[in-house]
Amino acid sequence: MTSLTSAKLCFLPYCLVIFLYVSSPNWVAFPSATSTSDIEAKALLKWKASLFPNKALNSLTWYPPTHNINATNSSSSSPKQKTCPCTWTGVSCNAAGSVSKLNLSTCGIQGWGTNEDLIISILGHRNAAQRKVIRQTYAEAYGEDLLKELEKELTSDFERSILLWTLDPAERDAFLANEATKKWTKSNQVLAEIACSRSSHELLMARQAYHSRYKKSLEEDVAHHTTGDFRKLLAPLVSSYRYEGDEVNLTLAKSEAKLLHEKISDKAYNDEDIIRILATRSKAQINATLNHYKNEFGNDINKDLKADPKDEYLAILRATIKCLVRPEKYFEKSLRLAINKRGTDEGALSRVVTTRAEVDMKLIKEQYHKRNSVTLDQAIKKDTIGDYEKMLLALVGHEDA
Repeated sequence: MTSLTSAKLCFLPYCLVIFLYVSSPNWVAFPSATSTSDIEAKALLKWKASLFPNKALNSLTWYPPTHNINATNSSSSSPKQKTCPCTWTGVSCNAAGSVSKLNLSTCGIQGWGTNEDLIISILGHRNAAQRKVIRQTYAEAYGEDLLKELEKELTSDFERSILLWTLDPAERDAFLANEATKKWTKSNQVLAEIACSRSSHELLMARQAYHSRYKKSLEEDVAHHTTGDFRKLLAPLVSSYRYEGDEVNLTLAKSEAKLLHEKISDKAYNDEDIIRILATRSKAQINATLNHYKNEFGNDINKDLKADPKDEYLAILRATIKCLVRPEKYFEKSLRLAINKRGTDEGALSRVVTTRAEVDMKLIKEQYHKRNSVTLDQAIKKDTIGDYEKMLLALVGHEDA
């Protein structure tokens, strides 16, 4: 494959400066205009060394900051000037003396194969705000959407993981929700997952992103594509805007725990009171209610909702509750099922890793290790290969990624 996508990621004036910090710890802040010339020089040299062999590039007189240059070799440049990147061929700096642009158009660079390792090293180690700036800067410099360019160059599961990760979190939720509605099946729990594991603000932002991206509302698509009890539950869940505070009403918790028990005992699983409580109460209030349920009636509510393990509506009801009060347990199970199935469910694996990497991955990894006696990193290494494996390991925080 011949492409300039990787080259653009490097040559992009500000994205180049982002690359200067690729060797920094995960989730580093964006470099500022006051970055020191020594740091920029070292990073530029590292970038140059990472490129495919190119005689023109190798001939560039770029000197490391620690290089001992005899000032007598040049009557016009001091050792300090020669090691300052602002004096290097093709390098431009701003008024503050920080690298702002790289122009190697005279070096005869032709199309390169896509550099997947470079893409992982840049995108896989940047947080949501940083990735957003990278996309914006790329679009301003080239008039192209970075996501569309990546989609042209990457393939298969690696492509999906990169695209999901690069999307803004709200855009990503909108994309996943739209995908779930269009491919709706009764066993699909993604809509409940998004509606219940996100904060009220995050869900609102996802709905707004859905409006912008698809020119219609998430609520209308959910209502259109689902049916029966599933529609009755999911429509109010995706429309919810819960109170996010920690305050709870213990009297209310006690009365609603009793109400839930009565409805479940009568097998009225689709009762409007069950749905009302799950779709409107704050997570703290629901947690207090479910704790009282267990203390008063002896069972965890999800155990009482397993009357028919094959009932797909009950499965989504249980997923709803787990996402509301114990999301790390829900996502651990999702990963376990994705990895332990005969044939890895890469779609679920990519979705969970990309959506939780910046949220609660540490808790999920702890839960996974506790539940499976093997680390999530080890499980990913066993079931995935190549660039896809590298990307997932980078996102879950593997020490060597």
